[in-house]
Amino acid sequence: MNNQQDRYSIFPYDKLSDAFMSEINQLVYASSLPSFQKILGSMTDYPKYLRSLRKQRSPLIPILEASNNTRIIDRTNIAPLLTDSIYTAQVAACCQMLMDIRLPVNQLQPEALQRLAKQTMPPEDVMTPEDTIRRTDILASMDAVRTIHLLRSLGLITRASEKMQQIALGAGSGRNDIDSIHRVPEVKIDDVNKQKFATFKVKQNKVADIILVDADPLQQQHYENLNANTSTKITAYNEDTNDVLERLHHEKITKRNLVTLLRMEHRMLPNVKEFLSNLSGVIDNDCDFILSIGSGDSIEDFEGRINKVKEFYDLFEKANLKPVIIKLHNPGTLDEQWGSLSFGHPSLASYQILYCKIDKKKIQKTFS
Repeated sequence: MNNQQDRYSIFPYDKLSDAFMSEINQLVYASSLPSFQKILGSMTDYPKYLRSLRKQRSPLIPILEASNNTRIIDRTNIAPLLTDSIYTAQVAACCQMLMDIRLPVNQLQPEALQRLAKQTMPPEDVMTPEDTIRRTDILASMDAVRTIHLLRSLGLITRASEKMQQIALGAGSGRNDIDSIHRVPEVKIDDVNKQKFATFKVKQNKVADIILVDADPLQQQHYENLNANTSTKITAYNEDTNDVLERLHHEKITKRNLVTLLRMEHRMLPNVKEFLSNLSGVIDNDCDFILSIGSGDSIEDFEGRINKVKEFYDLFEKANLKPVIIKLHNPGTLDEQWGSLSFGHPSLASYQILYCKIDKKKIQKTFS
């Protein structure tokens, strides 16, 4: 989409290598599941697989069963159905990492996959800054792909990208909001000389239109360039989130049916009630809300982020909605949670995902 870089662009070689290996190791684990061939098969026609999910029972039923009716899932209470959804999302993310790589299906095993992970990283002495940035971007994009397809494979997100009127808050450069979460995974299976081969691919879908919001002054020129490009349906505001929401409430815009706050900085929303009140003026009656958090730069940052997720959850509960929290780490003390991320590297991957199907009228009644 563009060459604008986010704050995480420069990443040490050893951590970058560990992050790729972590992603592959989770694919290795997925390959050991009894359901792996079914998961792989779902990628041969992923849109068809998603359509089949809509014919099944309410997605909240297995979530309630796995969470003791709390809709808060962590790594210790994941039922088999939810495990399949999580690893479907991981295979989707790995389609991004293994783009156009063709492997014998019988080599999707631990040793072969781990060799492949090492091959994705050139030796440190020949690694250029551009190589580092490109691979860091792949890992960040994988996190966004995994987030959206976990929600899709759980049946929580059903709307197609081309029908999404999106607003992305704290969007940074916007690459993950504009591109990554609208990528569709594909695993093409071919028979060659009686041997099955799998080729990993992603297809880029386009969101109907998107509003980007980020107050970081480093994004100013980039956002001006986005606004000057009349060939895209992107509007970018380099301003405070609540200021933009208040203004858009009084402007003629298509109401948003998707709100994304990917790897949210918790300090950007000091007053969540005020934010939800302002948000209600720009969303459609039926709106998907996605919020994810990373580690932050310290244990204090991490605590601030998980507390903010809980605050959103409690307020959505107050509005008689049914929020869902997915924790991609183990429970325990803050230190134990911080050190138990399941996917990717802590500096690039999401620890928790909050999803809520927002009823605009309930939000307005509760917070306006």
